[in-house]
Amino acid sequence: MHTHTRIPALLVALLLCLPRTGHGQSQVPDHLGQVNFANSCSAAVQGRLQRGVAMLHSLWLSESEKTFREALTQEPACAIATWGIAAALIANPLAGHGPSPQEAQRAQSG
Repeated sequence: MHTHTRIPALLVALLLCLPRTGHGQSQVPDHLGQVNFANSCSAAVQGRLQRGVAMLHSLWLSESEKTFREALTQEPACAIATWGIAAALIANPLAGHGPSPQEAQRAQSG
């Protein structure tokens, strides 16, 4: 195996070995890491969007969906919030399989 293919494979293997963030906890931690996800939505929803992306990347999927829906309610023209909802609904991309047809349909209809 070439070095350029070993490193991504190793990173994926390490991620799969880590416990899922939020497992066994009922509340999203206050600090999930620093996110700077550039977008064109208003300043009023930026904090919510950044938190939604951080939750999404930490696999707090249902909580990130709620956060993106809140941003979309506050600013209906914020298209990236719709993307966040779909990303949360498509399920865990590291689970070893693609989304089921039902998950894909749910994510598409948002």
